[in-house]
Amino acid sequence: MKYTEVIGEIYKHTREKKGCFKETVIKDLIGIKIINRFEDEEILPDFLMIERLYQRIGESSDIFTIMMTSEEYDYCIWRENLIEKIISGKICKSDWESRSAKDRTINELLQEQFVQFWKGYDDSDAELMKKAIRMTVPEFPDKMSMHQCIGREEFAYMLYYIERKLHKNPKEWMQEYETVRFILKYINLNYETRELVRIYARAACVYGELIPIDDIDDKIHHYKSALDLQRKYARVSGIDRLIYGLICSYKQLEQEIPDDYQKMYETIIAVKNEFKITENYAPEIKMTNEIYLLDEVFKEYRLERGLTPAQAAEGVCDIKTYRALENGKRKPKRGTYQAIAEALGIPLVKYNADIITNEYEHIQMLEEIKLISRKSVKGREQKLIDILEQKLGVWMKYPENRQMIDSRRDFQKFCDGNIEIDDYLDKLKNVLDMTINNWHKDMEHHFYTRRELVILYYVIVAYREKGRSDIAIKLMDKLLEYLNSSKVNCESRMEEIAVLYIERKNLLTDMEMYDEAIKNVYEYMKICFKLDRGDKIVPLLIEPGWICNEGYYQETMEMLDKEHSEKYFQHALCISEMYYQDAYQKSIKEYMKSIKISQP
Repeated sequence: MKYTEVIGEIYKHTREKKGCFKETVIKDLIGIKIINRFEDEEILPDFLMIERLYQRIGESSDIFTIMMTSEEYDYCIWRENLIEKIISGKICKSDWESRSAKDRTINELLQEQFVQFWKGYDDSDAELMKKAIRMTVPEFPDKMSMHQCIGREEFAYMLYYIERKLHKNPKEWMQEYETVRFILKYINLNYETRELVRIYARAACVYGELIPIDDIDDKIHHYKSALDLQRKYARVSGIDRLIYGLICSYKQLEQEIPDDYQKMYETIIAVKNEFKITENYAPEIKMTNEIYLLDEVFKEYRLERGLTPAQAAEGVCDIKTYRALENGKRKPKRGTYQAIAEALGIPLVKYNADIITNEYEHIQMLEEIKLISRKSVKGREQKLIDILEQKLGVWMKYPENRQMIDSRRDFQKFCDGNIEIDDYLDKLKNVLDMTINNWHKDMEHHFYTRRELVILYYVIVAYREKGRSDIAIKLMDKLLEYLNSSKVNCESRMEEIAVLYIERKNLLTDMEMYDEAIKNVYEYMKICFKLDRGDKIVPLLIEPGWICNEGYYQETMEMLDKEHSEKYFQHALCISEMYYQDAYQKSIKEYMKSIKISQP
């Protein structure tokens, strides 16, 4: 079955539904011919430009997994590392020089804007930062209007600029007041929630902390609205800053501070201190798409089919070109990629959602299903899965879509206790067979997509439930070995890594490997904060709490003792309430009651 790129078509449909004109969206970014060809699926701009185009219509492109070359991926990692070093104050000249030459694979305008802005930030040079912002928003700061299309990263640059400027010259706040108010109004009117949650917290904090106006009630309104979004979407990055801002605002009004805010703040700070969490990165700018590497995709599919590089190149391109592609040293032309993909049976394009469709609405619905699943809302996920299947209609002919729908439906039945464990395992094996030949016999040669890895996680959960943690942990270690063999780091495969790491510490406890389980908890907690996955904090806190209470710790783990058990469970309960995780709340309360731990 032929797979075609639909990112441009999806973008066009979404832009038109939102009433955004092409000329307004592309202003000071790209020419009209480029966007026309992009929307007609004739060309693909580079990934940073596509991300900016989606941002400018208030939508998020991070629901797509991006397949990129090693060179493009290296650039992404350089960007992230550079920002982290600048914010932590550990930047040196060689960090800039390591990427001094312009990268051919990245849009020159966006590349130059990034470099200029962060050099200005590092040097506390407000004029250079302003100049960088004006490269794509020349109206900044005085002539911006609600009729413009301005992206999240552009607003993030503005907010970092205002923070840097006012920390140095706080008396100049009047000049920035109107800009911050404009940003708050604009993002609330024009951004869908996935984009809004990425930027609203910083905008609310800049407004609350650095603009000394008398209208404290308005500050509280924005703090609360931003916090509600963080909680709904289980975001943890910067949430303590938001809550602290709320607490300070109540103090300014000499009003009583609500107990839940004080408790949430103290809990988050305690967890960060316990696990030595530092946040030296810019979550508003950090790229959050999951990443596949093109060269790894080529190699795994070639090996799965038992072909040599010469056989894979036959009739498509010369062997030298193919080797360069598989070694990540060249970006293929669109026609070349399509020919190789067809020859090797690669069911992937550059931009991939977990379902194959040309409707953004379908992809958003799947993301909503995932969000509900994180909160363990019984029954609602099943209804949405049925609706999504109906809406997909003819798209259900793709085995990937049938695999996604069936696997999520069966997993929900399993969680609700409506399917026997052996029947469930058989169903999982059948859905995996839809896209992986003999997966249970040979796991070595296959490129595992996010969807397939999550289904294999379901298999691991099922074996554990069956009492076969020994089988489950062998499968788990194979999957982690596979992921760790990739050049892509764990943060760029966030969905699979998050669920696999959580389940691995459960398996280690089952196998009575308590020391290793605790060490894993400390390692994984840092990853959860960096991935901005607040929903994964609770299961990580439960493990050391249980191990402490049962007395299964070793002398080498001096940080843990019986007294710690109460602390971990109380933290877990507070955070499960913070992120509306009803199932966790219920089980934690029951366990605390059974072991006579006081509930806050």
